Formats: sequence, structure tokens, C-alpha cells
Amino acid sequence: MNERPLAALTLVCPVWGTYTRYLSSLFAALDREGVERSQVILVGNGEPVSYPGARSITSPIRLSVGAARNLGLAAVESELVCFADADDVPVPGALARLCTVALAEPELLMASGLALRVDGQQYGFPPRYAARPMRRTERALRQLGRNHLSMTTGTVLRVEPLRRLGGFPDASLAEDGMLACTLACAGPIRVLDEPTRIYNCQPEGLCQRGRSAAEWRAAFRTQRRYLVQNKALPRRWRLASQLYTLRHRQLARWLEQVAQYANADGA
Repeated sequence: MNERPLAALTLVCPVWGTYTRYLSSLFAALDREGVERSQVILVGNGEPVSYPGARSITSPIRLSVGAARNLGLAAVESELVCFADADDVPVPGALARLCTVALAEPELLMASGLALRVDGQQYGFPPRYAARPMRRTERALRQLGRNHLSMTTGTVLRVEPLRRLGGFPDASLAEDGMLACTLACAGPIRVLDEPTRIYNCQPEGLCQRGRSAAEWRAAFRTQRRYLVQNKALPRRWRLASQLYTLRHRQLARWLEQVAQYANADGA
């Protein structure tokens, strides 16, 4: 048993503009968790960014969210990685538990959990059923049809399989859902039946608040094309990935409502 599971983890956090103002709360949470600042890679997306003790990488041009995360991924030397959003924080103790699970089951591609809102209430995504044990086929079909996996802050991923699968797609909207579909098709995933992330959803964040339903529908169509053309997946899964658009209109309406709620809450 690894006595310090967090030693196997690197956090990658892309930031830009006023989004950097949330770094102090993120690092305070990581300090309490026992995550060394040298284990954090900040990706300055189009502009330099730094924080005492953390590693920094700067892209000279503004990248998509997916490409910015991949830039950080390329510099990771540990076995596990967590892609952190600056305005979210892990639930106390969650990162160590996730790392322990991932290290105990080397075949896992990722270990994740549920989410809380800042008021302590459970957030509606991921849905509670995501924590139910599932075989790979069921997990993949559910992810392709409903997109039930969370990919940031309260999730750890195994680095080498993630690189082999191409990392995040070069997109800024629903790019995490695309990667989650790929991972669900490619190997086993564990979702803990407990919150691992506190979802803050700030205007500067990566959630792209204020997007219209039409933009979300376009994003889901992009995901279908990405998955059908992803040669890292077996052909049967590339064909099955067309299921991903069966409910994209409903998903688009729900995500638009989430964005409207978040905007009203932050007003």
C-alpha cells in the first residue's frame, strides 16, 4: 500500500485573465490536502501566469481549453493527473482517496466522484447513478447516451493511457465529455459514491456560461464527429458513439438552464 498516494499525482490547471484570482483559494485547499505546490502545473493560456512554488508553462497564443490542458499534460511526469479548474476545489480528503483507488487498481483509466455546490447541496451532475458499479460496456453506452462522467478537479486519470488516447480534443465546449466517452470505451472507470469536487462555476471559468442551446447542440454534433473519427477506439465503439447525439437536444436545454442559473446566482 502506498503510504502517500498523493505523491503519484500532478495537477494541471489552465488559467488566463481574471480567472487567476481564484488560484489562492485553490492552493489553500491543496495545501490543506498535503499536495505540494511543485506538483501543480499552471498553464498560462495566452499570457504568463505564476504562483509561489508551482510550475508554470505559458502558451504564446490563446488555446482551446482542451489544447491548454494537453499542453500541461505533456509536462506531467507522475503516474496520475488531475485537471483542476481554478474556481473549483476538491472535497477535503478526496484527492488522496481517489489516488488510493487508482493505485490499488492499475487497470483503471480514471477514478472520479460526485459534486457539491458551494452551499453544500449535491450538484445534479454527475448523476448519482454514475457511482453504481458498471461493466465497461454499460459504462460506455451510458456515457455515449447521457454523458454522466465528471472530468475535472474531483477526478484523477492515469497519464500514459490518456496520452495514448490523444488527451483532450482541441475544443473549448464539452471537450471533457468527448474525452470521457473515449475513456469509457477504452477501459474501466470507477466513480465513488461520494462528493469529490466542490463546483463553484464562476463567470471566468471554463464552463462557458451563457452559451445558447444552439451552441450546445453544435458542440454535441462536434462530439459525434470526433468520436466516429477517433481511430484510438475500436470500430464498434466508433459506430456506437453515434448514440451520443440521441439526447443532445435535451442535454442542450439542460445545460442552458444550468448556465442561466449560474449567471443569476453570480449576478
